[in-house]
Amino acid sequence: AAGDLTKAAALTDAPERAETTLRNFTAGLDIERPSFVAKRATADGDDGASVPFAAKLPISGLGTWQYRSALPLVRADEGAGGKGGQDGGGAAGWRVRWELGLVHPKLTDEVKFRLVREEGTPDVLDRDGGKLSGTDHPSVAQALGVGGGKPRGAVQLIDRDTDEVRGTEARFGGPTSARGP
Repeated sequence: AAGDLTKAAALTDAPERAETTLRNFTAGLDIERPSFVAKRATADGDDGASVPFAAKLPISGLGTWQYRSALPLVRADEGAGGKGGQDGGGAAGWRVRWELGLVHPKLTDEVKFRLVREEGTPDVLDRDGGKLSGTDHPSVAQALGVGGGKPRGAVQLIDRDTDEVRGTEARFGGPTSARGP
């Protein structure tokens, strides 16, 4: 949340890969000051745990993309390549087990996210052929789907190889604005 991707990546069991992924995930998404709220950790056997969290990612000028995910944790010690705890003093500690899905549940080796900003507002005509706008007619802006003159856009899930759109994760600026799953 503080934007220190190097520090965040260092808390994982694959710091270099984690930092690269975090930088690539945020590139082009225009995320401003994300916030994350962790829930109570649950044990997963003797050497693992999971920490569910809620993410709120404000997209510059559009709205907030919200979703839930979980951080898988594993015990780390000197022999497993960890630093032996947060202070590096040799005591067993915890590390985030790095995997793409912890950043967002739908992020995989095959798909990534792209921000698309829509230019202008679609023309909506009255019965006489005159243009209606959400700005001029705010009481009907949402019903018309013109977003009341607000900027519009979407976070799309796209194929990494073909750039084919696989789905829309969040939509901003219209009456059906989705904030995410």
